[in-house]
Amino acid sequence: MTSEISRADLLRVLARAPGLPAAALARLLGWEGAEHAEPDAAQSTATGTATAAPSVAGAAVAPVRYLARPAPVYWHLVGCEPLPGEPATDRPEDPARVATDSAQEPGPPPDPRIAPLLAPGQWQNLWDRLPPSPRRGPAVDLPACLRRLTRAEPLHDLPRRPRRGFNRAVTLILDRPAALRPVWDDMRLARRSLAALLGDALQTFLLPAGPDGPWLEAPGAADPLQPEAIDPGPDAIPAAAPVVLIGAFGALDSAEIAPDWQRLLARLGAAGHPLLLVPVCPLRQTALSAAPLDPAIDSADSDSADRVLGTLLAALSQTWLPTPARLRGLRRAIPGASLHTELRVYNAPDIARDAFHLWLAPDQLPFRLDRFAELPQTDSAPLRRAIDSWRRGLDTGAQAIERLQASLSDPGPPGLYPGLAEQAAAVAAGLNGPSTMERAQLAALLPVLARLDAARAPSWRPVLRDADRLARAICQGAVADQDSAGRDAPTHTLVQRGADLLVRPGDGGILPIGPRAYSPETGLLVDGAPLAGQRSLTVIDHGHRWRLVTLTRPRWAERIWSDGRDLFAAHADNTILRWQPAAPKRPEGTWRPELNLWPWAAEIGVDRFGLWALLDVRGVPYLLRWIPAGRFLMGSPEDEPERNDDETQHEVELTRGFWLGETAVSQALWHAAMGNNPSRRKGADLPVEQVPWGECQIFVAKLAGMAPGLGPRLPTEAEWEYACRAGTRTAFSFGDMLDTGRANYNGDYAYNKGPKGEYRQRALPVWSVAPNPWGLYQMLGNVYEWCEDWYGAYPTGPVSDPAGPAEGSYRVLRGGAWLSFGRCLRSAFRRRTGYSHADIGLRLAGGFDPQASQAGQAEAGTMTADGRA
Repeated sequence: MTSEISRADLLRVLARAPGLPAAALARLLGWEGAEHAEPDAAQSTATGTATAAPSVAGAAVAPVRYLARPAPVYWHLVGCEPLPGEPATDRPEDPARVATDSAQEPGPPPDPRIAPLLAPGQWQNLWDRLPPSPRRGPAVDLPACLRRLTRAEPLHDLPRRPRRGFNRAVTLILDRPAALRPVWDDMRLARRSLAALLGDALQTFLLPAGPDGPWLEAPGAADPLQPEAIDPGPDAIPAAAPVVLIGAFGALDSAEIAPDWQRLLARLGAAGHPLLLVPVCPLRQTALSAAPLDPAIDSADSDSADRVLGTLLAALSQTWLPTPARLRGLRRAIPGASLHTELRVYNAPDIARDAFHLWLAPDQLPFRLDRFAELPQTDSAPLRRAIDSWRRGLDTGAQAIERLQASLSDPGPPGLYPGLAEQAAAVAAGLNGPSTMERAQLAALLPVLARLDAARAPSWRPVLRDADRLARAICQGAVADQDSAGRDAPTHTLVQRGADLLVRPGDGGILPIGPRAYSPETGLLVDGAPLAGQRSLTVIDHGHRWRLVTLTRPRWAERIWSDGRDLFAAHADNTILRWQPAAPKRPEGTWRPELNLWPWAAEIGVDRFGLWALLDVRGVPYLLRWIPAGRFLMGSPEDEPERNDDETQHEVELTRGFWLGETAVSQALWHAAMGNNPSRRKGADLPVEQVPWGECQIFVAKLAGMAPGLGPRLPTEAEWEYACRAGTRTAFSFGDMLDTGRANYNGDYAYNKGPKGEYRQRALPVWSVAPNPWGLYQMLGNVYEWCEDWYGAYPTGPVSDPAGPAEGSYRVLRGGAWLSFGRCLRSAFRRRTGYSHADIGLRLAGGFDPQASQAGQAEAGTMTADGRA
């Protein structure tokens, strides 16, 4: 057994059991004893320390130092991202074209066809460049006659000039890998223009995997293409027939024709076929006749090419699930961009795609958004026109999603995106029903929503929770990629032994892996990565990159354990949480509660701040955070600038945790419970104001009937300051300096001779500034907040769970407000009043539920911290 008992816990146990042998008790709790030499008296005096050795029957005993064993570590799967270039599942319908209810009518739908590269007359000009046919025509070749006469050769027959034009069979070979999908329509137009000239004399081959792959023939002049596999491939080309080849020929990245294509071209040339190459990308030196499909492909140097490539990638950050047709429209809006630029972007590592759409990888989206914002006006203006022109043809739901993606750094409230929140709620409510295209649209939006910073955009939390429910529903139990059946099916699994990983045959474990990742012959991962002694590991398998790291007990957890496959943690109130590992449709792992122990909570979860619970009051959500028990110094030190005399500093212990609202009570929440809104300045997400202390008691009483078990109330003054400080001892939770970027107050009256700031003269929405270290918003500034206590003098000594005087004349207000001076926002500042004002609101607190604690203990059973029953 490995001890998770801290030194402080050990001292508490020893203090409460003075009659038991200390060394034996410590060993029982997982500690090891180590004897050490008594320090020399002179040395002790010099260092300012002394060791008092306990004595038994007058004999000195060497002191014992207890050494903690290393904290246990647990491997867990934290990330899963698709590899660039891996095939993605095709979407049978376009989520960007789903109709949604909205008052805004969409414009004409965009043309789904890719704008052609060449007009019909330009195709004819291209075909005129085909090398002459070896067939002789009726016209006499006078230069050839002169050459023969100069060599004194007899003219038994007159040389004839070769015929030009398509008076015989022509073979068209189309290089059609998935990487060239943006030019597939152009290849179809090329075939159509040739078929108009030749009819059934045109022979067409499609090569989806290069010359060494299958040859697919499209017989006759049929359109659309309906290829059929043939054999023996190039031998089916008629003798001496001109051959037109359109494609990249393996040169998309290097500009060098790939060896398999070089072999085919050499074979065709040796057989006497006149050849015309129509490349879609630059080709380095070639002796063959070539007519680029886009003449601009060779016009830009490497620096210019990289610049326009970055511009096009940045433009994609403004679009949601663009099609290849839209990619071409954006490319044409960039001066100097070529078809080669378009194809490079389509195949860039930053891009994911399927048969119909492409999109920026989620981790690249913020970077490309920043790059687009930095574009000069001359570059961004034509791009914005192209983006807006296409966007007007999308349905209103897709328009809202696209505008959200383009505004991720500062999205504003969900109300700016009509119907999006309603769609998310409807999809989340119908997860048990049949699949819908609205669900498909929201599922395609999940990578975008994942980039929203809930701390910076907290008003999006309801939408994010609905999206999270969908994310969990569409990847239930899917740790390994289900598309990796057959030859890539998992044959082994990663398991933990001690602090290391090892591979064993079979399934289960932390991550099933297949032959792409693990070689049974060598007993190593294919990439040679060692397993022993590591604390992080990356495994490439099933078309994804999997990230595993080790974990010790999180700060918010009382204990952590594993049953060999799943990882569990217990929160301070005995809530049991299970680690949800990353999966193909869940890029990041997260903790999920095993059981909601509070009947009043619509949902519970854990984030970087700790445990949270969602209270739903007639459709208005309010998030509360669990504040664990602890000790702190209440009041201010005597040397704190601009302090008051009623802030005597003293030690306070809160023996029980409690719930506290993440924000002040909003006007929407107050109206949902009370049916009125006393605030002077109205706004659903503004804090309620002008509320007397007595009205707050009516408010919490009504909530008590709506949320059984919560025990809603106002926080005590000690609870308020404890949560406000969030473990800090400075004047403010963010330090000793104050500015109006961190709190809303009267910036004309700075704190401690600091710089002046903005005076907004009004309250801001409840999520307007960054939270404190415990995830609580605007504990300082915006509106004062009522406390439960009567105002009174502080004690001078330590106290536990103080609740203020039994009676008094005034109630306590804390936190400062939008019209307050800077000094009034200090964590220790106290205000007293018996009236309501335009700058007074409240924050909801909740009591600890003993039944929930007992339920958590029952759920945990008798399992210990290291997972032993």
